Amino acid sequence: EVSKMLPIEQDSFIPTVDDPDSFDATTLDNTLADASTISVDDTQERNFHNDTDVDFVEFTLAIDSDIAVTTSGTAGGTIITLLDHSGSVLEAVGSSNAATFFPPLNRTRLPAGTYYLEIKNAFPNMGFPYTLNLKADGYPTAPSGITITPATGKLTISWTAVTGATSYRVYYVNMAWQNAAEGESPITVMTPSIELTGLPTEQATSIRISALIDDRESAKSATHDARPLP
Repeated sequence: EVSKMLPIEQDSFIPTVDDPDSFDATTLDNTLADASTISVDDTQERNFHNDTDVDFVEFTLAIDSDIAVTTSGTAGGTIITLLDHSGSVLEAVGSSNAATFFPPLNRTRLPAGTYYLEIKNAFPNMGFPYTLNLKADGYPTAPSGITITPATGKLTISWTAVTGATSYRVYYVNMAWQNAAEGESPITVMTPSIELTGLPTEQATSIRISALIDDRESAKSATHDARPLP
């Protein structure tokens, strides 16, 4: 006879936490006005110590970023809400079943600025410890300082290197729909310069450049028009 394993009730293994964590011990971060702070790549040990304990946490992004907010614990579950600087809700994820007691909150290309996290206890009738982590992968700024030097049959283009950039894309177009000998637009280069040949000399080619950090692309630069010398 095959024995059956009875499901464990959630209430039976969640520990009760009576003492406030280090964040609540100084100033209760139960409201937006009293939010504690977390830095990018920081991990914090926290707990829900009573029925009304809610954690508000502030963070700042210096540049546009993809973010990942995760919580974890041996028991319990969380509901994570992302709010903008004024407290308006942008997104929320919550504990809905036994497979996702600690679901992550992921947001793509969140603009630079100040934001808040509201972390709620998904099982408010009991307390438990949990870990909070914030990750952010930033986007580069658009290239600037672009110079284009026309010469016979070619354009030499250079720009100021972008901090953290791993590659660049050079976008170009002309009314003749003529491709450069170096390839169709956009052309990917690893350094902040390129020489384009084979473009029409009787009309201008419009050029814009973006920077990438891995697969995260910046906005395109301002448009620059130039044509090779005949």
